[in-house]
Amino acid sequence: MEHYLRMKTLVCLLLLATAASAQNAPVPSRPQRVINQVAQNQPAAELSRFDLDFKGGPPAALVQAMSKALGKQVNVVVDESDAAVRLPPILVRSATVHDVFTAITMATAREVAVPVGGGNYQFRSVQNTFQPAGAISDDTVWSFSSNEADTQQNNEVIGKPERSLRHFQLSPYLNEKLTVEDITTAIRTGWEMMGEKDQPELKFHRETGILIAVGNTKLLEQIPQLLQQLPGSENAAGFGSGFGGGGGFGGGQSTSRSGRSTRTAPTVPRPPPPLEPPTPVPAPPQ
Repeated sequence: MEHYLRMKTLVCLLLLATAASAQNAPVPSRPQRVINQVAQNQPAAELSRFDLDFKGGPPAALVQAMSKALGKQVNVVVDESDAAVRLPPILVRSATVHDVFTAITMATAREVAVPVGGGNYQFRSVQNTFQPAGAISDDTVWSFSSNEADTQQNNEVIGKPERSLRHFQLSPYLNEKLTVEDITTAIRTGWEMMGEKDQPELKFHRETGILIAVGNTKLLEQIPQLLQQLPGSENAAGFGSGFGGGGGFGGGQSTSRSGRSTRTAPTVPRPPPPLEPPTPVPAPPQ
């Protein structure tokens, strides 16, 4: 029994010694590269704190609001190409300039789907960043950079609808009951019902009876569909209701190199020539 108690005591002491040795063991440190990066982002001196209620807007408006809240000018350099970028609203209490700029950089980092044509999209990283020039203090000069404007401009260029020119001969449809204004009103009414705000431009040339349309190609392709429903559309088959860039229906009308429209008559198949009578064959001699 005494031997058993002695062994139990030794085991307990061994466990206590092992635990103490584990507590005193050095904790593995982070890689030196990460530690240096964190150290560079730390302010070199105590920074002034302020409250900020920014409703959102361009970088210049943010700098002005921060300078007013801080009581001194915040030094920020903004390139002209990034001056129109809109920053998100900010509501903070007891924050520093470094805190606000770091939060904006993290909050605006995202992946945006950018159209590349043909119905395909490509993801692009978008971010607004404030980079300090030197050690961080209340007098640090920051530089603002963003690729928001490049992404937005690329979307506008690629997403812009294709524009084209169309000519429509309206003479066969016009009479005492149906005017040009009636036809153009019907065309625009359909576009308005579809919610199209950027509608093509329509102009009527009275001397030739041609309606000239310039704008979104997909919208212009709807005009022949309307003309087909008008009284007199059966008389317009030989005129061609859309030409000058393709589209429309019917044939028989084209545009010459000089820009003037020419009208061709429909092709009628010629009848075959009459058969000549067979040449008589002389009878053989008796």
